[in-house]
Amino acid sequence: MNHTGYPYEYVCEIRFRDIDGMGHLNNAVYFTYMESARIHFIADLLETSELNQLGIILGEISCRYLSPALFGESVAVGQAVTRFGNKSFDLEYKLVAVDRSGATGRKLAQGQATLVGYDYANQRSAAIPDFLKEKIRQQQPNWPIRE
Repeated sequence: MNHTGYPYEYVCEIRFRDIDGMGHLNNAVYFTYMESARIHFIADLLETSELNQLGIILGEISCRYLSPALFGESVAVGQAVTRFGNKSFDLEYKLVAVDRSGATGRKLAQGQATLVGYDYANQRSAAIPDFLKEKIRQQQPNWPIRE
């Protein structure tokens, strides 16, 4: 079941250690959940867990908090690629609460990230591989991607 309406979704269970003193999901953990979705997206897309050879790094990330997540819920992280550049691409995130019955709840947060192609040998940015762009287009054929 897709809770977010986004072309890729990854569900994270809220662990007790993720909760802050106010009983909410700690703000920093939202970034961890977006990272988990991003890594699983790329691993699933490329059908490998060997991601160290891909040469993509995080250039920027942001999160707008809308509603607190609570222990006992899960967080569905929807993700879509929204823009391709020559050396970078943008991701958009939607995080929603999922209760124990699996019902979709309120929107928790929205986020954005920019991933940058990177040449580790020469320590500089690099072009995003065409094969990766094509795989992403195939994975989300009905989601618009700006060029």
